[in-house]
Amino acid sequence: MTGPHAGDQLWWGICSCGAGFALYAWGWRGMRRRWAILNIPTSKARSVAMGMAELAGKARVRETPLTSPVRQLACVWYHVRVTRTTGSGKNRRTETVFTQKVGVPFDLEDATGKILVIPEGAEVTGTETCDLEIVWGLMTPDVRSFLGRIGVFGGSGHHVHEWAVLADADTYVLGDVGKVRDAAAERMKKVGALLRDWLKLPDRKAAIDSDRDGRIDQAEWDAARGAAQAEVLKEETAAPAGPSVAIRKPRAGYFLIAAGGEKTALKAQGTPRSS
Repeated sequence: MTGPHAGDQLWWGICSCGAGFALYAWGWRGMRRRWAILNIPTSKARSVAMGMAELAGKARVRETPLTSPVRQLACVWYHVRVTRTTGSGKNRRTETVFTQKVGVPFDLEDATGKILVIPEGAEVTGTETCDLEIVWGLMTPDVRSFLGRIGVFGGSGHHVHEWAVLADADTYVLGDVGKVRDAAAERMKKVGALLRDWLKLPDRKAAIDSDRDGRIDQAEWDAARGAAQAEVLKEETAAPAGPSVAIRKPRAGYFLIAAGGEKTALKAQGTPRSS
């Protein structure tokens, strides 16, 4: 290959090969995710097994809900992005001038119960709550207020996008179910700490030494441990601890959250996601 355009042709050939490989990898990635969505059975919150699992239910707020910055909607996750397009034709350029993505742990509730979802590291497909292209400075009051808060002048060429996983909406989750705390181990630690506290109190230590011989034998220690366990259990009943298991990102594998359900998750594997 010779001539003044040989280098350009080689360059475009390399770019084409690179783009083709990227498209192939993206398609293969989406296909593997679609396979997982279609082949992992949907579990129930009450009976879900440890390991990779698929669940569907309502996204319930655990404490204070997030508020989506543009539409001011109660949610558990949102992604907002503002872009600006300038020029035209070959000189047309689009840049991101603001982006923010926030999620908080939430409960996924089905007919059998709830399970904690920790969304960190998930690929999230949210419901589109705003898709507004600003022309001649015309925009809705909530968009104007939002742009003012982030210090962006919303002139022509700006585009405001917002996606959210809304509170109490149908939600799909595919991820790893595992322990977030070991209730039995925590209870043993509390019992041990309580026994140590009792031994520091002369009156309580004397009560443990029931035969008053100046030493605590095995039977007396077992009785004290039983009393401490009963007290810890009473405290746990009065103030239940948080969940012992959760669904979250696995060490290797997929972690998908989709507003709407399994169909939304499947569709997202063939089109760009909001995350």
